[in-house]
Amino acid sequence: MNLGATDLRIIPNFAVFLDADGVLRVPPGHEGYVLYGPYLEMQPGWYQVVYDIDADEDAIFDIFAGGQQCLAQPAQSAATVWIHVVEPAEGVEFRFSVHGGALTFRNLALRAVAAPEIHPDPSRVAVLNFPATPKPAAFHGLNNLWKAVHGRSREAVAQLAVAAEGADLTAWTQQFRRARVIMAWDAATLDASASDLRGFGLDIAAVGDCAKDDFVSEADFAERAGRADLAAQLRLNLDFPERDFGHPFLGNLAKGQAAIQFTGLSAGVALCPCPFTGAILASRHAVPVMSHEGGQSHIFHYFDGGTPFYLVASGFGGRKAYIYVPRLELILQIGQPAYDWNVHQPFIDLLRVMAARDALAYFDYLASETRPIILSGTLSNMGHYFWNDISGLVRYSQIGLPQSVGRILVYKTPFLGPEVGLEETQDLEIVRAVDPDNLFQTVIRQRFYCVRPTALRISPETAAKIRDHAESRFEPEERAVVATARQADLLIWFNLRAHNKVWLDQVEAAVTLAERVVSEGRTLSLILDGMADCESMATEIRRRIPDGVLVINGFEMPLYRSICWAFACDAYVATIGSGLTLMTWIAGRPGVAHSERGHLGQLGFWPEVRPDVPAPAAPDIEDIRDVNEGVFYSDYNIDPARIVDLLSPQLHQIHQQRAEGPTR
Repeated sequence: MNLGATDLRIIPNFAVFLDADGVLRVPPGHEGYVLYGPYLEMQPGWYQVVYDIDADEDAIFDIFAGGQQCLAQPAQSAATVWIHVVEPAEGVEFRFSVHGGALTFRNLALRAVAAPEIHPDPSRVAVLNFPATPKPAAFHGLNNLWKAVHGRSREAVAQLAVAAEGADLTAWTQQFRRARVIMAWDAATLDASASDLRGFGLDIAAVGDCAKDDFVSEADFAERAGRADLAAQLRLNLDFPERDFGHPFLGNLAKGQAAIQFTGLSAGVALCPCPFTGAILASRHAVPVMSHEGGQSHIFHYFDGGTPFYLVASGFGGRKAYIYVPRLELILQIGQPAYDWNVHQPFIDLLRVMAARDALAYFDYLASETRPIILSGTLSNMGHYFWNDISGLVRYSQIGLPQSVGRILVYKTPFLGPEVGLEETQDLEIVRAVDPDNLFQTVIRQRFYCVRPTALRISPETAAKIRDHAESRFEPEERAVVATARQADLLIWFNLRAHNKVWLDQVEAAVTLAERVVSEGRTLSLILDGMADCESMATEIRRRIPDGVLVINGFEMPLYRSICWAFACDAYVATIGSGLTLMTWIAGRPGVAHSERGHLGQLGFWPEVRPDVPAPAAPDIEDIRDVNEGVFYSDYNIDPARIVDLLSPQLHQIHQQRAEGPTR
């Protein structure tokens, strides 16, 4: 088995260093784990691991399994490591970390070998010996219940459901055998996994078709399923998928096209080849499993073609991620792991617990007709909420699909109102859920089929809808404050940060910026954006800036107010992260972005999300001095004059444009 960088899991902050050729090239100046996974199941025997890398001497390779580090050594080019599996092992990981030096990862080869005649150096042998623990007798009834909910007999479920009453369902699911993961998203991984797939009775070509999520393949699935109308609709919309991304991180993700979303919105159904027979199956059952720790939901689409399985969509892009086969405790990784965000097992565990807790209701749901509903509000990251969820609603609204669904399921409290992106929908039905159990129960009891429409670009139309929604809630008294601030020659957004990834020179930079503007004969209003823990810095800035500069406290503003202020501003200085979203992707303003060295790489794809607005200016990596070299979220220093110098040409241009006539 040959594993490339995308066959393992890339820590998200390092994904920007993935080249188009699939090689991960991490430059110097970073620290932490870069690669992990792929959570293999390994049978007893001997194995060899050979990895092809170039690395500085501080890079580390380790093998992790059974909750412990089984081997750790300096990562050396073309090194060979032995693995001796004594008892069947699950969740085996191969991990690479850097500690300030560079790492270039090309691939890792794993192969079964005969037991060596001469024992290798013990320092190069990982011994995996984790005997299975006995299962309490009470768990056997729950195991049978889990099988029954995917069966045909409601009576069997009713009889077995008593096993869940008062049971420790979390302890039960934790003792469950961890699902084996088989890589299967492209020709190379299918070829490497061929013997494993055959061993489970899977059809290799069918598994390959399961991974397809493009409109042409989806139309073919619809045709083969006897849905000529749906096939025709898909073919009429072949130009709908987003294309032409230059950065490989987005380009590779966009190849999926997310046809499963289109089919779900237009027909309330998911189509998938059976991985065992190749027959095209249809599912009208899609349940979301929400994890606060994971910061997202996985949508489980249930199929029953003899051997039941789930097709799961997840990640910020909402693409096909994996197939889970409960009877085999098997995961087929049909999407590139780099886009998963999290491992799959915790979501499977949550599904098992919630299904067992209300087994009869879940069984009835899987046997019932359903209604499609849009799912929103399950992403905990504000940047991705705008980038993927709201932009997805607006994009699909342009072809009328969300309007035809007419209902939306909103998890907890979204960052903005649930109607953003659906303003044209008449009589929009809004359903709310307040926690993961309530979300699951709402879906199965109201017979919903969940679809989470997403996009990978923020269009000007999306930004305008967000602006219009925010302004509709903007209070008159706050509008008056904005009008006063706009009377200055320049209104600048200055983002402060105190909890992590702290620019230690930010107070000095705000003062330097104000002094520069005033010295050039211009008036200035400065809105300080941040959380309440930045108040002491704001106090220091107010004390030191020149007289006449108006300072607005933007701390803990409701999001709609922050959006209105973002559109009112001329430019910004902001930390790379969710906060930068408002000034760039939404308001489209020019400015300067900064961070510690680790997050600076995100600017590689940042302009592609909204290519019609100015790309952020940024310091060079050599300008940044991390307090803890190479550590993500490290505090850091940047010379304030460097940031002000980067912003000054933009301010001169803005001032000149405003002098020539009103632009807003």
